[in-house]
Amino acid sequence: MLRNQLMKANTENVKLINELEGYRGKNYDETYNENLTLKDNLSRVIRENIMLRGRIRQDGNSKLQNSPNRGRSAPINSLNRE
Repeated sequence: MLRNQLMKANTENVKLINELEGYRGKNYDETYNENLTLKDNLSRVIRENIMLRGRIRQDGNSKLQNSPNRGRSAPINSLNRE
């Protein structure tokens, strides 16, 4: 009996998967564009967070405070590790 219920549930799941395959919904394009914008914003915030953490660490480290590079931000290429 349990086996039959599992087989029936599996068959229904396969039908639903096939029905939903390729479904994009009515707001797909809007949601897709919003998702891209949010990903870009997240990348920017992560880069800014890395720079700020580096500056905080530098401010707390006396050896780095006397460094000739103090006050300069890290090269952009070193922050683009996505």
